[in-house]
Amino acid sequence: MKITTETPIYYFIKNESNGSFHHIELEAYLEIPQKGNISNFQTLEDIRLFVSKDLDNNEIVSFHYEGGRNDCIGHWANNKEELVKQKESESSIYRFKTTDRETYLNLREEVFKIYLAHPKTDFEKLKVGSEYNF
Repeated sequence: MKITTETPIYYFIKNESNGSFHHIELEAYLEIPQKGNISNFQTLEDIRLFVSKDLDNNEIVSFHYEGGRNDCIGHWANNKEELVKQKESESSIYRFKTTDRETYLNLREEVFKIYLAHPKTDFEKLKVGSEYNF
């Protein structure tokens, strides 16, 4: 399929960050029209970030990135309405908001900045005799 300026790409964001943590998820899908009113939706990108802001007491950083060119992962929806309905569902695992390309890319850049700014596991704090609280 040749991508043109008319090729639909759908962008979804979820930002549940608050004063104590960042929790941001982004997903983008390329619509691939099929026969009739049916479409396939190829996942272009899936990003998930969770970072504790209280790094003095809780060092929690979780980052997941899935994406690439010609990825074979897709969404089960058969049309745009099904895709949007499922992504915007109030179910606890969804609650995404549909957004535009510019907003998506700005938040995407922010996610990478947040991830890179936070320290990775400090193994020096795990020396014999040091305190480690569960």
